[in-house]
Amino acid sequence: MYAELANKGSYSGSDAFSTNDDDGFTAAEYDWNQYYGLIKLENIELAKNSGAPAVLRIVENEMKRAELSIAEGLDEMFWGDGSGNAGKDWLGLQAIVSPADPSGGALGGIPVAGNPWWVAQEDTTVGAITDFTQLRTAYIGATEGNDSPTNIFTTDTLYAKIDSFFESNQRFMDPAMADQGFETIMFHNAPITFDRNIPTGEIYLLNLKYIQLYALNENWFKQGDWQEPVNQDVRYMKMLLYGQLTTSNRKRQRVMSGVS
Repeated sequence: MYAELANKGSYSGSDAFSTNDDDGFTAAEYDWNQYYGLIKLENIELAKNSGAPAVLRIVENEMKRAELSIAEGLDEMFWGDGSGNAGKDWLGLQAIVSPADPSGGALGGIPVAGNPWWVAQEDTTVGAITDFTQLRTAYIGATEGNDSPTNIFTTDTLYAKIDSFFESNQRFMDPAMADQGFETIMFHNAPITFDRNIPTGEIYLLNLKYIQLYALNENWFKQGDWQEPVNQDVRYMKMLLYGQLTTSNRKRQRVMSGVS
């Protein structure tokens, strides 16, 4: 949705209403991308740990390691720009939350040129922050009516700096994110948290109502069958994911860069 309703307004009595052509929607289209994790077990290790419980523990530990490793790999991609691994990486927030043109001047098939509603907001070379002034200005700038950023993400260094601005009686946590293991502090209605994969000097003010991670049908951490190659005494199992990170509204996203 990129435009308000054109045919609207006050009227009196039997005034005729405007019935002009009024197009306010267009479709963003994203390609599905793929990701994998491959679990490898040596048969000799399984044999040395004989007994179903011991083997099951080995398999469960390797499965957990694979899931955690894949999650970390996805996190790295989601803070990138999608150009990694010869363009096979999934779309990342450096492409979504950027006024620049990713992949040939378009995102989701919608050209950036001529479509100011399809451009994210950016504050460049912000410089040193010593209080909440710049962050508050960015938060207000990314707000439209009661539609404000839902989450703020930054580096651990900048998180520590922002945290130092709060008085002890002003420091509130977001219970929903805390339940998921995230350390947060609240700024207005947005929890602030940190991620080691965020580029140095950047603060992202995201409205997650418009950022969606899609999975293709049942192909999300889909486990294959154990396979044994004919020329090795090992067994493999692949874990596959088909999906894509997308946005339906870039203009409600903002990034502060060059922050120290």
